[in-house]
Amino acid sequence: MLEAWVVDSDALNPEPMFGSFAESGLDSTHALIGVVDSASMDLTPFEMAIYPKLPRVRMLIGAKSIGANCKPNSPSPKRITTPMMRSSKRSLFSPSKKYKDRTAVLLRGWQGLEYTPELLQSVRSMISELSLHSGSEYSVYLMVEIKDKDRPILTSPGFEAYQKALDEFVPREFHNMTILFNQDLLKVWYPTIDQRGVQSLHMNQPLQLFSIMNPDFVFVWQFELDVRYTGNWYNFLEKAESWARKQPRKLQFERAAKFYIPFYHGSYADFSHSVEVANPDGGVWGPVRSGAVPKPRRKTAAEDDYSWGVGEEADVISVSPIIDLNHTELFKKNHISGFPEGQDPPRRSLMVTPVVRLSRHLLQIMHDAQRDQGMDTRSEIFAHTMALLHGLKVAHFPIPQYLDHQGEVDGPEEVNRLFNTMGPHGTFTDVAAQDMVKMRARSTFWWRLEFDQYPRTLYRRWYGLEGEASAAQEMDPNGHKDTPYPYSAGMDKVGRLCLPGMLLHPVKGVTAQN
Repeated sequence: MLEAWVVDSDALNPEPMFGSFAESGLDSTHALIGVVDSASMDLTPFEMAIYPKLPRVRMLIGAKSIGANCKPNSPSPKRITTPMMRSSKRSLFSPSKKYKDRTAVLLRGWQGLEYTPELLQSVRSMISELSLHSGSEYSVYLMVEIKDKDRPILTSPGFEAYQKALDEFVPREFHNMTILFNQDLLKVWYPTIDQRGVQSLHMNQPLQLFSIMNPDFVFVWQFELDVRYTGNWYNFLEKAESWARKQPRKLQFERAAKFYIPFYHGSYADFSHSVEVANPDGGVWGPVRSGAVPKPRRKTAAEDDYSWGVGEEADVISVSPIIDLNHTELFKKNHISGFPEGQDPPRRSLMVTPVVRLSRHLLQIMHDAQRDQGMDTRSEIFAHTMALLHGLKVAHFPIPQYLDHQGEVDGPEEVNRLFNTMGPHGTFTDVAAQDMVKMRARSTFWWRLEFDQYPRTLYRRWYGLEGEASAAQEMDPNGHKDTPYPYSAGMDKVGRLCLPGMLLHPVKGVTAQN
């Protein structure tokens, strides 16, 4: 059962270092917690461990604390009717009678993945909050790669090997929503692409084939299975899509390349103005590739009043910067083949790939480019480079992100210098980029698995489990050191945190031990 509690978000939640609840439209006044009816359910050991621990707990971030007292008798949070009923005046949803385009949500799994009780609950929550809640406006699928080359899952008589792999590697409750694939399938569809590497296999080709075979889905969200959200998934996707729809095309790639830092930029409008000032030439305007469509309504960016693209669906929605690779050495950018522009075409790349939405139109372009022209590069680069070359709409959704001990950071100017002036535009060997990576490793959303303690600990505390006290990588611009997780003196290490909706990554291996 899902309960919602109204909390004083201004008092309990500090401003995030990156992104914004107010600017993104994401909810920060409801703290969603799962409540288990132990009398009527057959609880797993994991569920028994988390029910019903609700003591007073807080977690410090700088001078303020994130997390509130979740006890039902607390005067701070107030219980309201579950938002799934849509009966509260402060509902998370705005019901609409308009028909909407269908969207697929693909969860990426693999052979041998351990479906822990917590992971099962995570997948179930996405099914419930997205597919069941919306009447299949969103449909959730599990896309699983079978890596064993000796399993002919697509060629055995009667698909016996396919069913055997399904039974062996996927929980039965997810069988009807699972799609298995392997490298043999990708080789048949994309014979000129080298499948031995990870450039395309990680993301692009399975999504492309899914879209080709399921044309009724206009958009596809991809999530890695170590992404967690402490809010409601439907609210998150709706806000991301509506925010992106409102964004203009003018200077879209220039805005998407930056981190929005409220402490430094002020409002998002102020941030957009700073991007305009920094790009007096108007930036990227329309398709970069000659002959591509759509053409801008004005010949130059200077003639546009930021109206082109407003109200238009985005072909790419990312939750991390889409950076210009032509002045960097990030992500092995020279792993490229088949481009008519040669070995150094204009390129864009995501910095973090666990969450992204792509349109059917873009996926068709990617499919044709790989199947018919043999164009290929790394998965972080390919989709966003195709969007750049073909003049498609992109948007970088400013999700709220915190830093561990962000109150100790050397001012917003230093953060902006590291993230928007030097770090993303350098190399991994540059001092500035190293400092950026070190600070980013303290974030609630990042890709380095060796620095996952902060998002995982927040998530464990949200569940009511003990925060991990093993050695953490606490990074700062002057170097790094191994320290125990930095709990403040006298602060409880157990108990449930009331958190606003926070996208966390990576979160792996959450169990009820200790």
